[in-house]
Amino acid sequence: MPRSLTGYLRTQDEVSVEAKIEALDLVAGRKQRSIQIRYSYHYLGKDYEYSGTEVALFGKREDFYSRLRYAYRTERSIRVWIDPEEPSFSVIERDWHWPTMITGFGFCGGFSVMGGTLIRFARRGLRRS
Repeated sequence: MPRSLTGYLRTQDEVSVEAKIEALDLVAGRKQRSIQIRYSYHYLGKDYEYSGTEVALFGKREDFYSRLRYAYRTERSIRVWIDPEEPSFSVIERDWHWPTMITGFGFCGGFSVMGGTLIRFARRGLRRS
């Protein structure tokens, strides 16, 4: 299962906590930019910290980095969603990103139909021989 769907299911209980951004950077890669972030939060008497680039489950909206940068510069807390069974797993953005989902399902459906059609024609051709 893709990380985004797994992450959504893990945070479906909608348990959220306030977190403080410790470090934030926009890193340019070969094909795209990614957000490098480190934040900390407190849950049920324990402190947790996340450091990495995977913070949004279903793609990043254009204003996502801007919102994070604003919170970091003004030292405001952000809301993170956690897996209550494993509180060290957290994400900042867990909303469905419909354009990405529709595109993904569209490609999967289109390729499935094309594959099924090719198999059907291949079998039909073998029967005639």
